[in-house]
Amino acid sequence: MPATGGDATEPHSSPYDGGHYLLEHSFIPIHGVGESREVAIWRSGIRTWHDFLEKRSFKYPWLARLSPKVEESLERLNDRDAFFFHSNLPSTERWRLYDAFKTNCGFLDIETTGLDPSTDTITVAGLFNGRGLKTFIRGKNLEELIPEIKRHSLLVTYGGSCFDLPFIRGQFNVTHLCDAHIDPRYVLARLGYKGRLKRIEKRFGLQRKGPIAEVDGSVAPLLWRQYKSGSSKALETLIRYNAEDATSLQVLMQKAYALSLKKIPIHVAAQLRVVGNQSYQMLVM
Repeated sequence: MPATGGDATEPHSSPYDGGHYLLEHSFIPIHGVGESREVAIWRSGIRTWHDFLEKRSFKYPWLARLSPKVEESLERLNDRDAFFFHSNLPSTERWRLYDAFKTNCGFLDIETTGLDPSTDTITVAGLFNGRGLKTFIRGKNLEELIPEIKRHSLLVTYGGSCFDLPFIRGQFNVTHLCDAHIDPRYVLARLGYKGRLKRIEKRFGLQRKGPIAEVDGSVAPLLWRQYKSGSSKALETLIRYNAEDATSLQVLMQKAYALSLKKIPIHVAAQLRVVGNQSYQMLVM
């Protein structure tokens, strides 16, 4: 059973050291720069913010007006300001945050008694940080969930934009949970991978083993009712199922990031940081 206490989810935060995060290649967070202008910037030979700031003249006159915003973006990245980039990136492009903020990222999944945030309640929640998992159980330590979430700069959920986050905000009466959020369900859907979590896992060759292989979200309320009726085994199964959901989010986020990265055209290849156990390279035009 995953731990229900301790420091398993202690966030790790390292200072920015000037490496090539995808954000450094991204001009879309700057007001007035859309996809076509970003590609135009890349094609003009400007591949990163550093390239931009070293330029003395620009192919396009409008580029000169971006200098203050590019400088601000570099400062905000240096300050590890995930909220700034979350606020300025279009929702469809927030996957770009992952590489820069993955060391302080929490992968969250919740179980509930039903589907209605106004009448149903959270029963179990799992928060994984890439190294350890912490489980929160209603009636035991669920009140610790919000402080743990807020210790992370970036939160990743699957379908959480419509489910997990509304439940949490409603049950705990909070509006601000974290500085930035990515929902790989919608990132993957735009890439042609549509469906619930377990279906997408199978498409990527991820297979669950043992009794929980057949458990899905519809069974979670039943397991909770069985636990409340005295079955400790039902709670163990529910916790394990939730843990599998939370930990698999890291793999799916990496897949979403890598596949999205391949869709980005850039004039020259730019090696990006290692994500998980793989390094990804930007597509050469």
